Amino acid sequence: MVWLILARALAGLGAAGLISVTQIITASISPLNERGLYMGILGAVFGLGTTIGPLIGGLVADSWSWRVSFYINIPLVSLSVIIILLLVRSDARRNETFSEKLARVDFFGALMLVTGLMLLLLGLSWGGRVYPWVAPVVIICISVGLLLLCVFVFVEGKLVLEPIIDPGILRYRNVALSILAEVCVGAVFLNTTFNLPVYYSFTQNSSASESGVRMVPLACGVVVSSIISGWLIAVFSAYRLVACAGTVIMTLGAGLLCMFDGHIGVGAQAPILIVLGSGIGCCIQALLLTAQATICADDLAITTALVTFSQMIGGIMGLAFGSIVSESSTKHYLDHVIDLNPKYAAEIIKAQNDANEIWSIDIPHEIQQSIIAAYAKGLQHSFVLITCLAALAMVFAACLQSVSQHKPPPTPERGTSRRNARRYAASPIDYPRNGFDLYRHDQDEATLAW
Repeated sequence: MVWLILARALAGLGAAGLISVTQIITASISPLNERGLYMGILGAVFGLGTTIGPLIGGLVADSWSWRVSFYINIPLVSLSVIIILLLVRSDARRNETFSEKLARVDFFGALMLVTGLMLLLLGLSWGGRVYPWVAPVVIICISVGLLLLCVFVFVEGKLVLEPIIDPGILRYRNVALSILAEVCVGAVFLNTTFNLPVYYSFTQNSSASESGVRMVPLACGVVVSSIISGWLIAVFSAYRLVACAGTVIMTLGAGLLCMFDGHIGVGAQAPILIVLGSGIGCCIQALLLTAQATICADDLAITTALVTFSQMIGGIMGLAFGSIVSESSTKHYLDHVIDLNPKYAAEIIKAQNDANEIWSIDIPHEIQQSIIAAYAKGLQHSFVLITCLAALAMVFAACLQSVSQHKPPPTPERGTSRRNARRYAASPIDYPRNGFDLYRHDQDEATLAW
């Protein structure tokens, strides 16, 4: 298990870097008026892979072995490496050696960030499940994790010349709000893709492949909406409108997800997942493109990476809190079932410790349905949580300010600090385009900042 965790961590490190770099390259080489189209395609591919991947993995695991699911990735990754080496060309702006580039990397800040997040997530994951919340190991993990994150904020803001997260980026209102909204969107997306297969397995005894098939409507919604939202932004420059519409649709879909009580029919599930996926796809694209259109070219890479990182960390934190809510609620309802049926307490506790035992233990049908209902209610509480997060994202999106493709990103006055001395050197660029612009009016720099 330790080897599996380490291998997954290494794979996640590479995958996360690849996601950010592809978005940065696409944003850098595409003009602003066409960026929405290309980013929409990237978002569609990401959403398709996120939801279809578990389907393929489930089919392989059911047919052969779970190990084969990992073997499938080897030729796919090898093909990606070959394509990158042959087709992607580096356009280095600075004539620096590798050692000089390496010296500019903020390794200390990266160590503080990764270690702090890891300890915080471990404390949240262990609390109430592996150990009590008042256990020393849980308190130490959470406390030290928060302390290291505070050290990271101080180092990035006061000491480092080229920080991983430049605090100056957050002076832009659209960038800060997009980051906050992406945290909520990531929490909704990852909670949905994780908890829905669990819901199907616990409440309907679905196999991994069957659960993956039922996730297809969600994938379709994400793919189609990502492409459409990118096209709308490219043609009409409707950044804020698409972001607001996406958060509203996502909130509606997340709210409808609370209807999954273990008895809802398949015919009703598919439209709900399509609605939810459509909202998520719109949000992912519109928020990222809004942040990119707000800043100047020199800060495009760091802004793209920061927005992408916020989506990922939001998903991880949202999944951790969602699991806490779901498991604590399920335990509460199962304790009530035990109080009503003390004769079958041992079997109910067995199902509580391993949900896969629900369908194999020898208990009356009524008690089995009560156990299933307890798990369904626990997952419903997690769906209520992501509905609240989706509504919060809707508030952030409503506070965004309109940006126009007819005017280049602003160039704020140079500051005297060490961080600002190297920023905003790009001269204004004209972005010619065809089509109708919903927000053609000029934007003052002050309106794009707090």
